[in-house]
Parts: sequence; structure tokens; C-alpha cells
Amino acid sequence: MIKIGKTFYTDFTLNGKRIRVSTGFTTERDAKQFERNYITQLKKETCEDTALKSIKKMLNRNGLAFDKAFSVFDKFPKKRDGKSNRETQKSQYDDFVLFMKEKFEIDNINAVETEHVIEYLSYYKKHGRFNKIRVNKVAPSPSTVNKLIANVSYVFRVMVKTNNINSNPFDAIEKMNTTTVNREIFTDDEIKKILEHSTGTLCYPIVIVGLSTGMRLGDICKLRWENIKRETNTIDFNTSKTNKRCVVPISNTLYRYLMTLQETSEFVFPELNKLYNENDTVITITFKKLLNELGIVNTRNVNGKNYSVKDIHSLRHTFATKAMQCTQINTVQSILGHSNASMTMRYVDHVDNSQKQLAVNSIDLNMNGRTKKDRRKQAYRLLSSMNGKNFERFKARVLPYLYQ
Repeated sequence: MIKIGKTFYTDFTLNGKRIRVSTGFTTERDAKQFERNYITQLKKETCEDTALKSIKKMLNRNGLAFDKAFSVFDKFPKKRDGKSNRETQKSQYDDFVLFMKEKFEIDNINAVETEHVIEYLSYYKKHGRFNKIRVNKVAPSPSTVNKLIANVSYVFRVMVKTNNINSNPFDAIEKMNTTTVNREIFTDDEIKKILEHSTGTLCYPIVIVGLSTGMRLGDICKLRWENIKRETNTIDFNTSKTNKRCVVPISNTLYRYLMTLQETSEFVFPELNKLYNENDTVITITFKKLLNELGIVNTRNVNGKNYSVKDIHSLRHTFATKAMQCTQINTVQSILGHSNASMTMRYVDHVDNSQKQLAVNSIDLNMNGRTKKDRRKQAYRLLSSMNGKNFERFKARVLPYLYQ
């Protein structure tokens, strides 16, 4: 019998195998009584596997409640402990717990077996969260499933490290093979449609702020008036995902919109804040519905499976891509709140044909060895030939002359 923290543990050897299990009791008297029953049960069994299964049932009656288990996990030191990451982990863990309680009547973490995990994952892969409605009838991507496995499994790993359970039921679970399907940005025509048809709706604040600042959905919904710095004309906030401070200049368009709002709450968008806290899926569904109504293709079929490629987060990608066309990557990195430039590059890796044409034309000019004076003359010649009908076609030809 040993004591770790406030809880007593039984520690012994069975057929050469060391076993340490939490008794679930904080008083030595109750713990010793449990240990006597525990050893007695073992002696009645002739097979080690059968004995362990019998004891497992006994432990289930004295196991660590799911909520207490997460409290232990919460206090355990972690490498990355961002607020948003913790919220996501808690949300996924709670969904797993709800499934365990309703499907198997399990109320403590010690009772969870690998077969229970398999049953939950089978449901999740088809329908998504157990406690949420499905979004646009698109099942979670393999990448999303793997993230859930990693997050919930991490809680169980900590329970093993803190001697609250003997083994992690997720250890036997293999992650899914992933197919990388990159998120796409919105075109100028799509942006125009979205802005026109979302005015006065739940989506409009998300669209106008997302396209103007590159802020994530959670940060938009949690934006407070105190984050709006009128003296510097900036939005100053800490990202919910990494808790990194970001200072983003307010554009003229966004400024005019913010001036139309009234301060009826500490939050700039109180309705969005309430919805996000209660069920952020409603916001996602509403935006997806808008895209569908406008005829904007937002999914792509790969190997018989639909993947979402345009969604609310695409607003952030669109902002980053357009910002990169007129400034340096370190500036965009600072606005987005990324810790390194490689992450920012994942957001701006959206190259359309006009940009490719611009690059090719630039190389062609250098190969021809034209002087700056020659290039300027050619640019003026092309500009004088431009009109409303051929503007887009000529633009890619003119810009290289101006930039070289």
C-alpha cells in the first residue's frame, strides 16, 4: 500500500507482473479494506487474464470520475497550453464522456476499455460529434479524426503517468491515413457576392472583419470594445489559440462599419459571442448555407469523399494571400499571429493564373535584357491600349514592366 498525493494505491506482483492500481480512497482504512477484497478476488481466479477482468469490474465501482480525471489532467504540466487548445481538448473529451455515459453507462475513466473507444470512433467517423448536429452532411476529415484521437488519448496518457489507470485504451487505436486537401481562397467575385448577400445577417460581421484583419472566428466572436484602440486605429488582442498578442491596423472599410455599431455589451458582437459559446456549429452551418445559396462550390470530392475547401477560415486565407501581394511575409506573419514564417506560407500558398503570368513575364523581360527606359516605353504603350474589356488580359502584361 502506497500513497500518491491524497489517494492510496495497491501495489503488488501477480505471476511476475507488477500491478499498481488506485483504490480510489483517500483514507487508509478504506484503502486497506479495498486491498483485502482485491487480493481475495485474485486468489479465487486461476487465470491471470480472468483475474484482471474481474478486478477491473471491481475497480469500476471505485474509479476516478470523468470530471475529476480532467481536473487532474488540467493541472498536469504541458508543453503547449494555449487557451483555445485547452477548450478544444475539453470539448472533445466531454463529447467522448457523454457517449460513454449514454451508450455504456460508464461514469468513470477506469472503466473505459479499447472496445468502447472503437465504438465511439466508429460513430464519430460517420456522424461527427455525438452532442452536435452535423454540418452540411460532411463527415469529419481523417485529419480531424486524428486530432480528436490525439487530444482525448492525451488525457488518458496523463492518467497513466499519474497512476490513476494502468493502461491507455487508445494505445491500440491506429490513426487514419490522411489525404491533404488544401483550403481555397475566395475570388473577388465571390467576395462581392458574399458581402452583398450577407448584409444585415449573422455572417456579415464575420465576413467584414475576417477579410479586413485575417482574424479567426473565435477571436472575432470574442472581440471586446476594449480591444478597439481608437487612438492608434488598431485592434489589440491576444489570440485565443496561442495567446499571442496581435496588433492589427483597422482599414477604412472596417472603421466605417465599426462606427455603425452601438456599445450595448462588453463584446463588439454580443449575439455572435453567445452563439459561439453555446454551439459554434450554428455559425458554421449558417455560413455554409450562405455559400450554397450563392452557388459557391465549397467542397471537393477526393477518392469518393467530400472535403470542405471553402469555409469561414478561408476568409483568413484570403486576407493573407491578398496581403502578401503588397507587403512582406514578416508583416503578414505579425498580423496573423504566427510564430514562424513557414506557417504563414501555408496560408498564402494560393497562386492564380494571373500571378503565374506575372512571374513568367518578369523572367521573360530579364532574358530579353531590356533597359529600364525600354521597359517604361513598353508599359506606356500597353497602358494606352487598355480599356474596360481587355483590362484583365493586359494587366498581367503591364505589371512586369513597372516592377522591373
